[in-house]
Amino acid sequence: MAFKTLTTAAILMSLGLASGVAANEPHGSTAPACAQDGRAEAGGYRLDAKLTRNANAWLLTPQTNIQFAPEQYGGAAVPGTGHIHLYLNGTLIGPITHAGPVSLPLLDREAYVVKLALTTSDHNEANFGVCREVRIAAPVING
Repeated sequence: MAFKTLTTAAILMSLGLASGVAANEPHGSTAPACAQDGRAEAGGYRLDAKLTRNANAWLLTPQTNIQFAPEQYGGAAVPGTGHIHLYLNGTLIGPITHAGPVSLPLLDREAYVVKLALTTSDHNEANFGVCREVRIAAPVING
């Protein structure tokens, strides 16, 4: 099973532990608030995620009923299609443009917040109005 791995550098940037831009996006990179700790459903669209941990990473598998449309990424909004914005501690670290798992390397931090937001191809999260936030704990990595 193939999965996308987000680089440790991008994640460290999102945590403020390294300088630079975490995501190369043509829009704001700060997460808007998730209403009431995250709406998992709105307007017929739903979003959830399965989190599992292995020795080196958290595997995040989005579960949604939108149609992923990587070929339309950055284009005009098409109802029911798009991608997911992935935020770590409030900073956009990248898009999820497929249904498979995404690997988040374990970090030297006690806990962090992952936010997922359904997003149309034009990066407008309000078109779906669905987001999900979860706090996860990571073991301290020594060495």
